[in-house]
Amino acid sequence: MKAPKASYEIKVKEDDMKVIWSWLRSSLVVALAIAISACGTTRAIKTYDGQTLGDGQVAKVMAPAEIELLEIDGVSQKNFLLENIDLTYDILPGQRTLVYRYASIWAKPRQSDDGNAEHVDTVATDRLQVTVDMKPGQVYTFSYDKPDNKREAAVFVRNPKIALVDSANRTIAVGGAYQPVVVAATQPSATQPSATATAATVSPSVAAVQPGQSAVQNNVSALPSDAGISRIEALKVLWEKASAEEKKQFLHWAFK
Repeated sequence: MKAPKASYEIKVKEDDMKVIWSWLRSSLVVALAIAISACGTTRAIKTYDGQTLGDGQVAKVMAPAEIELLEIDGVSQKNFLLENIDLTYDILPGQRTLVYRYASIWAKPRQSDDGNAEHVDTVATDRLQVTVDMKPGQVYTFSYDKPDNKREAAVFVRNPKIALVDSANRTIAVGGAYQPVVVAATQPSATQPSATATAATVSPSVAAVQPGQSAVQNNVSALPSDAGISRIEALKVLWEKASAEEKKQFLHWAFK
């Protein structure tokens, strides 16, 4: 009769440990949230090289917490989605192409006792972009009808309307479909505030297909190594041009 009692005691201890671990994890999340709030709800991001310029020498783009600014003139920006803070980007004046998306995080009901299971859902749009002639000293903001819940967010991302407005609330541009760009090797420098990164829509010409030669092979020849295009963007171009059979063969090779 003593053995079952010992087994029961072990079971009770295991359950107690699960409760304690759950409490500790919840406390840690709350502590992190408080710490982030204490650090402020906004952050300024410098997006150019060189000395820091004054507010009157740069354009500012204010992005709410749900707007991820992914690229500026093809240069990738740091992801701050999980920090849930508003950001202000200091950008050199001139024609700039911004790539961004709406992304929000929503809690979802616990469906299992697996402590490692994801308990949040991310609702996001595809990439959008705008090209704007930014003026020094001007402040731009992303404007959109903010969803109040997950259901509204799911509806919003199917047909997102996100505009860039100036300090007078005038619409400067509305986000359109994302187009990969060829970019310069480095981001703009403060020593050359009027210079813009070289940006052009990727549209490689495809040579006539010779017998026994695939469209993908032609695309490879249309993407010279010194064209300035990144490997990732080159792969995207090739993937879009590949046939269904070529995609199948590639996936078989990549995951074998």
